[in-house]
Amino acid sequence: MKKILILISFLCAGLLALSAFAESDGKMFDRENRLKTARVRRYVKELDSQRYRQEARVNLVDEGKRAVPYLLAKLEEKGTKVSTKIIILNILYDIGDPSAKEAAIKMLKDRNVKVKRAAARSLGRMGGEDAVKALNASLRDYDPDVRFNALRSLDQIGDPSVAKALVEFLADYYPHVRMYAVRCLGTMKYEPALPALSRMTSDPDPGVRLEVARALGRFQDESVVPALARMVHDPDGGVRLQAVRSAGNIKCRESLDMLMVTADADEKNMRYYSAVELGQLGYNEAVPVLKDLLGDENTPLRIAAARALARINTPDARLALETVLDDEVSRVRHIARKALEI
Repeated sequence: MKKILILISFLCAGLLALSAFAESDGKMFDRENRLKTARVRRYVKELDSQRYRQEARVNLVDEGKRAVPYLLAKLEEKGTKVSTKIIILNILYDIGDPSAKEAAIKMLKDRNVKVKRAAARSLGRMGGEDAVKALNASLRDYDPDVRFNALRSLDQIGDPSVAKALVEFLADYYPHVRMYAVRCLGTMKYEPALPALSRMTSDPDPGVRLEVARALGRFQDESVVPALARMVHDPDGGVRLQAVRSAGNIKCRESLDMLMVTADADEKNMRYYSAVELGQLGYNEAVPVLKDLLGDENTPLRIAAARALARINTPDARLALETVLDDEVSRVRHIARKALEI
């Protein structure tokens, strides 16, 4: 009996010790959690400081999911700086938390235009049907940069409906929005946009007109040649040259006729690119024009004409190259001799 009592007393002492250890361990765990929470709160607070912001951003991304509730609370907090809201959105995205998209969609309706711009820009990386729906609504925003960022994000997501939206934005009041729409439609080769693009040859902004000339060439459709022919008379030199270069992408008689005319232009750069693109088209009818350019006083132009003739490589083209076998410019001679295999 005495032994049993001793054993029971040992067991009770062990249980008491175990309980005390568990209580101590629990307190340590709670203390550790409190320290981690305090650390996250400090990082979030430091987002308001220009000095500590970037370091705090890195630390919060490292904290991961633990930081999310505090970041979302900071977003909702009255008086949070615009710059802080934007950086929080980026942190949530870097963490990979789904609340980042929810926050961005909500921020599209923020009163501050800078916040809306950042949200529209960020949603392009996040994707999803909910993002597409929200971005399509933002295409009607009064701010051009919100519209621009929404348009760009829809293009980034690859939403099939964006092409129709892009056509509508060809008439936008702001040049950078029109320019982006033209560029995207040219890259997509969205054929329903061709009539609208062809009507933009007189756009008031030279940068937009340059993109129009470039986009029309990408379609490789002979129906755009009349529009390019108008643009070779554009008051902006860059637009004129791009129209010539785009014509070289469209293999048809209309392009040939246009380039044979521009090859006789007063502007040496126009003659140069006309020679290059005539070689690209490869029609034998261009040989007399290119032969005349072989005698131009401009050395790069003579080289371009020789290369074009070598590329056309018809009997007439080879006869023209024979006339420059003794040209004073070694590069012209080299091109002719190589084409003629001399």
